[in-house]
Amino acid sequence: MKYNLLISILLYCSGAFAISPRVGRYTASFQEHHPLSRAEEIQKRTTMVIDAVREDGYTCDPSRETYEVFVPQDYDPNAAYGLVVEISPGDKGQVLFGRMEAEFAKRQLICVGADRSGNNQNVYSRRIPLALDGLHNIQKLYKIDPERIYVAGLSGGGNVASIMAFHFSDVFTGGIFVIGASFWRPVAVPGRPGRAYPGFPTPKVKYLVEARNRGRYVLLTGEHDFNRTPMQIYYQYGYKPYLKNVLFIDVPGMKHDVPPPERLLQAIEFIDQPPKTSR
Repeated sequence: MKYNLLISILLYCSGAFAISPRVGRYTASFQEHHPLSRAEEIQKRTTMVIDAVREDGYTCDPSRETYEVFVPQDYDPNAAYGLVVEISPGDKGQVLFGRMEAEFAKRQLICVGADRSGNNQNVYSRRIPLALDGLHNIQKLYKIDPERIYVAGLSGGGNVASIMAFHFSDVFTGGIFVIGASFWRPVAVPGRPGRAYPGFPTPKVKYLVEARNRGRYVLLTGEHDFNRTPMQIYYQYGYKPYLKNVLFIDVPGMKHDVPPPERLLQAIEFIDQPPKTSR
């Protein structure tokens, strides 16, 4: 009996009895910060001044936040999975991919989105650091392929996702911007002298070069989306001339709403493939 107990202890210590990672849909809180979610790091990249910085240099405490997580039921710890970090326009962390469990499982994709990270929250002190912290902690829990880490968002979340995709192009290898996006400089409106759609702070050249060379991006809108015109102009006069791998999806009949699953799948299939090496 003593021998069997000793064997059990040795097996436990060696990891043979390690607890299996959680699968399915669940809500979680985390303990660790992403190194880049420090206020100082976000300020360096975005040039935006961040107020209300805590003594530890961060603006959020992941242990006091909640995240919506989806992991395929057949998760294989020996395989490297892709990860979609979603930024929601509302209080719930996931609104885009709720009906796509089967496709995520087929493509070995995990999804994480922070709650209380909607349009009423500050972009630079909450929405960006919360997204980075979610990414970091999922990477600690599951085996993630660093070449398959994407950021996605709906409406105002799409705007934030477009900011993160290019200021953190060394982290995210692609982005899906749904019924909301922006560009890294104002883009003039054709035929309207003096009018331009606003842009966000221009990323450093090295991040733009990385985005151009290896990133894949989708702008997804609908025929009756009130953001359709600015998204078309951002795509035609901003993204398309600069980026090697960018797709514009215009859904007939769709309003400012969550796209049908088949259109989201089209976007995922585009970003979740090796980038082109030349134009």
